Amino acid sequence: MHGTYTHRVTCNLYPVQYYTLERAAERAKTRLAPFVRDAALAYIDQKIVLPADFEKNLLSIHQEIQQLGASLSQIAQRANTLQRVTHGDLKHAGQLVQVLDRQVAMLRNEMNSLPSLPHDHQINGS
Repeated sequence: MHGTYTHRVTCNLYPVQYYTLERAAERAKTRLAPFVRDAALAYIDQKIVLPADFEKNLLSIHQEIQQLGASLSQIAQRANTLQRVTHGDLKHAGQLVQVLDRQVAMLRNEMNSLPSLPHDHQINGS
C-alpha cells in the first residue's frame, strides 16, 4: 500500500511489554511503530515476519542450492547419456554435496538465530 496514513492506533502497555517490543524492533533494525504495525498485520494474515537480514541470507542460500542442484543434475544427465561416470565427475559431485552440506548448516544456523515463535500464544497483562 502506498500513500498517506490516515488512522492512528494507540494502546497502553506495561513497561515490560514496551521494552520487549522495543528490543524486538531493534533486532529487526526498524522503528517501534512500523514494527508493531507489521507484526500486528502479519498476525492477522497468519504470516511470519522475518528480519531483513534473514530473508536476504535465505534467498542467497536458496539460489546457491538451486545452482548446486543444476550442476548435480548435469553430472547425472551426462552419466545417464554416456552410461559411465568419470573419476572427475564423482569428485566434482562430492564437492558439490559438501558445499550443499555447508549451505544447509548455514540455513540451520539462521533458523536457530530466530527467536522462538509460540503457536496460539495468548498475550496477557502479566
